[in-house]
Amino acid sequence: MNISFGVPQGSIHVLGPVLFNIYVNDLSDNLDSIKSYQYADDTTIYIHEKPANLKAREEKLQKALDSLASWPSSCNLSLNTKKTKVVLFSTKQLSRVHELDTYPTSLSAGGTKLERLTSTKLQGTTFQENLKWNEDFQSP
Repeated sequence: MNISFGVPQGSIHVLGPVLFNIYVNDLSDNLDSIKSYQYADDTTIYIHEKPANLKAREEKLQKALDSLASWPSSCNLSLNTKKTKVVLFSTKQLSRVHELDTYPTSLSAGGTKLERLTSTKLQGTTFQENLKWNEDFQSP
């Protein structure tokens, strides 16, 4: 059977993850200077910024999100906007001084406003917005 694009699901068990990584390898090219972390079919994009510059960087992040929202269609994939979230990490003191816990994020992906979370899981580790370790890392 002729295949125009992609790899049929379940057709290649050993090479499937490798082929998928090759398939999405150019995703980060659409992010300009925004950093990204990719593992399998999950992508995390992130920025590091001083609170005073946060609004300008948020605009750059929105531009990257817009680019990411259009990128999958060119590869016959889709962005899952229900799983796309925002977390603003800072220390408790920095958050209090700059009122970051109430900072109004206005980021969206594919026309959907992104939900802001207070924690997220990455590679099995839960990260909290105040940089405190979760219950997985209790000290003795």
